[in-house]
Amino acid sequence: MQSNHSSGNVLFLILIAVVLFAALSYAVTSSSRSGGNVDKEKNELAISNLMQQLTLLDQSIMRLKILNKCTDKEISFENTTVSGYSFATRDKCKLFEPQGGGLNWLVPVKK
Repeated sequence: MQSNHSSGNVLFLILIAVVLFAALSYAVTSSSRSGGNVDKEKNELAISNLMQQLTLLDQSIMRLKILNKCTDKEISFENTTVSGYSFATRDKCKLFEPQGGGLNWLVPVKK
């Protein structure tokens, strides 16, 4: 029973990712067609990128919980870019480890 429920969750997360990617593609295409305010378009693109990054983070956390059986207390944000996130946990529960979430640390874009 548990594996069917987990498979459904994973498929649902993949579906959400596809929908968000389609929305982002639509936003980029529609903004390139209009000759409007460039600053407004840059801000909208930055917001879209941020939303995409947050969605990816959320999906990775769900993957750690479902596939790697990590609890909330085990999930670690430890990375090689920013110090202060040291936490003794399994590598498969670390968001920025290939065995875990497999995410890359994203540096914020400066204006």
